[in-house]
Amino acid sequence: MKKGLIVLLLFFVTVGLLACDKNTPCDHQGYLVNESLIQPDCINNGKTEGLICSYCGEVIIKSEIIPSPGHTFDGLNDKVCNVCGYFNSTNPSFIVSETTVSNDQKTAKITVALKNNPGVASIVLSVGYDHSNLILSNVTYNQAIGGQTIFPDENGTNIVLYWINASENVSGDFVFATLDFDLVGDNRGEYDIRLSYDSNNVFNYNEDNVAFDVINGKIIFE
Repeated sequence: MKKGLIVLLLFFVTVGLLACDKNTPCDHQGYLVNESLIQPDCINNGKTEGLICSYCGEVIIKSEIIPSPGHTFDGLNDKVCNVCGYFNSTNPSFIVSETTVSNDQKTAKITVALKNNPGVASIVLSVGYDHSNLILSNVTYNQAIGGQTIFPDENGTNIVLYWINASENVSGDFVFATLDFDLVGDNRGEYDIRLSYDSNNVFNYNEDNVAFDVINGKIIFE
């Protein structure tokens, strides 16, 4: 009889303690969890830093959504996002990159790339730029695409790039060439790099002309 009474008393004491603990405000000691800052990108939202108690679930500092700014385009490269490089077109295109050079550097690299390329076997491109402030010091063709290249020729105020593959078409997206430019003097600023081509000089293995949009780029010497 006494043993049963002791067990019963222990039961009520335990229940009472649990009830007391449940009603005691959580001091969050040792249970605070930081929610890290996540910066948004062109397609995903981010969030601010937050703080939450993992024991009771109370939000100490609420994490807020940082909306995605979306893609950023400018007037020159209005089809290429300045931030992530997203290409807003399904047309075959020649694209000149944009690059910024700072800290008194006087050499800049830009690329000429093909996007949405259905297949070509010949490319002749004319590259225009400010010859009074820029010197084209080097051209590196993409050897991975095969074919034959010729070092650029000067044609008036432009430089002409040549490539031909006599055995097959080359399709898909790739960098066609990388161009190194040196700044003349100290006239830092923005310089447009422009492409043009004769429609008869871009064709496939069957000698059918292939039309490409041209998206120009620029070099910024800060």
